Amino acid sequence: MPFTPFHFGPGLLISLTFLSFIDIPTFLIASVIIDVEPFLVLVFQLNYPLHGFFHSFLGGFIVAVLLTMVMSKIRRYFTPLLTFFKLEQSISFKKIFFSSTCAIFLHILLDSPMYLDIRPFFPFDFNPFYQSSVIPGLIEHMICVWCFLGAILVYIIRLLQHQIKIKKTLLNELNKTPLMLLDMSDDFSLDSGSIEETMLGPLWARATYSKLYPKILDDQQAIQIIEKLDYDFTEISNYLEEWRSLGLLVRAKSFDEAIKKYIENYPDSTVVNIGSGLDTTLFRVDNGTIKWFNLDLPDAIKYRNQVISETSRSKNISKSAFDYSWMDDIEFNPENGIIFFAGGFVYYFKEEEIYKLITNMVERFPGGEFIFEGISKLAIKVINRRAKKAGVDIRVHYGIGNPTNEFSTWSKKIELIDWYTIWARTPINPKWSKKTLKMLKVSERLKTSKIIHLKFNG
Repeated sequence: MPFTPFHFGPGLLISLTFLSFIDIPTFLIASVIIDVEPFLVLVFQLNYPLHGFFHSFLGGFIVAVLLTMVMSKIRRYFTPLLTFFKLEQSISFKKIFFSSTCAIFLHILLDSPMYLDIRPFFPFDFNPFYQSSVIPGLIEHMICVWCFLGAILVYIIRLLQHQIKIKKTLLNELNKTPLMLLDMSDDFSLDSGSIEETMLGPLWARATYSKLYPKILDDQQAIQIIEKLDYDFTEISNYLEEWRSLGLLVRAKSFDEAIKKYIENYPDSTVVNIGSGLDTTLFRVDNGTIKWFNLDLPDAIKYRNQVISETSRSKNISKSAFDYSWMDDIEFNPENGIIFFAGGFVYYFKEEEIYKLITNMVERFPGGEFIFEGISKLAIKVINRRAKKAGVDIRVHYGIGNPTNEFSTWSKKIELIDWYTIWARTPINPKWSKKTLKMLKVSERLKTSKIIHLKFNG
C-alpha cells in the first residue's frame, strides 16, 4: 500500500473538490481506517495476511457501514474544526455513508496493484489489479503527493472564493438596508429629524433589547427614559432592526466591562464620555465615587439635559471634542486615574483629526486610558457609498485595519492594551433571526467593527 499518510493526499483533494457531495471528516478517516488491519498484524505478529479480509470490497463495505453508524453519532463534534478552516458543511447520513464507502473502496483500489495478498473481490481468490513491478508503487506514491499539493491549491482557491462571497453578502445586505447614522459627529447639526436618528436610536435599542437580553446588558435607566418619552419609535425600530440594535447593546457591554475593571483599580477616577448623546453608562457602572463628564456638541447637550439630568458627580460639557479647551474642564488627578470612551465617534472624522485629538489627550492626561469603537476600511467604503446613493451629505472617514501597529507610530506614549471584534466576547444566541445571525457572522469574519483599548503612558 502507499504508506498510510499518503492516502490523505487523494482524500483531501477529493473532499475539497467535491465539497457538496463529500463529508470531509468521514472521507479522511475512511481513507486510512482499514490500515488498522495491517497495523494490528505487524504489532501482534499475527498469523494472518497483512492485507486480509478488510482490504476487500466486501470487508471494506462492512467497515464503511460501521464507520457510518459511528460518524452519524459523533460527526457534530467535528463542526468547530471545520468552521475554523472555513469548511462548514451540513451533516447528512447519506453523505456520510457515501463518503465512507467511496474512501474505503479508493483505498483498496490504490493498494491492490502493489500487494499480491490483497483479494479485492473476496471470496474469489485473485487480484486482477496486481502489478509485480515496483514502478506502479512509485507512481502511486507520486500521485498521492501531487494530490496533496493539489488539495492545498484547491483549499486556497476556496478560501479566496469564500472571502469574496462574504464581502458580496455584506455589501448586498448593507446596500439593502436604509442608511442609519447612529451617533453624533461635528458634520451635522441637530434638527428634530437628526435628534431622532442620532440620539434616540441607540437609547431605544439599549432599552428595548436589554429587556430581552439583560444578561448582555441591563440598562434600567434607558428603559425608564424610553417609557416616559411620548415618541413613535416605529421608524427607528425599522431602521435599526435586530442585528444593529444588538450591536449597540454589545458595544455598550464592552465599554461597561472595561470601565468597571478600570474603576476597580481606580475607585476615585474620572470618566469622560466623548460624543455622549443620550448615553446611560454612568448609571450602570457608578461606584458612588467616580467623577463623570459627558462631552458633546451644544445642541446635543441641550437635548440631553431635557432627558437626562446631571448628578452631583456628573457634568455635561457643551463643546466639540476638537475644541481642546474642554480638557481644561476635566477634573484630573494622575493618582486617581482617568478613562475615556467613545462609541460612534472616531470613524466620523479624518485620521489627522483623530491623531491630533488623541496625541493631545496623551500629553494632557498621562496614565489615562481610551476605549472606543472603530470600523474597518471596507465598512467606510460601504457607508459612504450608501450615503451618496441616498443623497445624504454625511461621510465617515477613518477606517482602522489591524490596530496592532496603527497607533504606536503616532506616539511612543500610546500603548495598545487590547482589541477585539465587537462580537468576539459575547455568545451568539441561535434563536436570533437568520438575517441577524448571517450579518453577525459576516461582520465578524470581515472584522468590520472592533473595540480598541489604548493606554497613555506618561
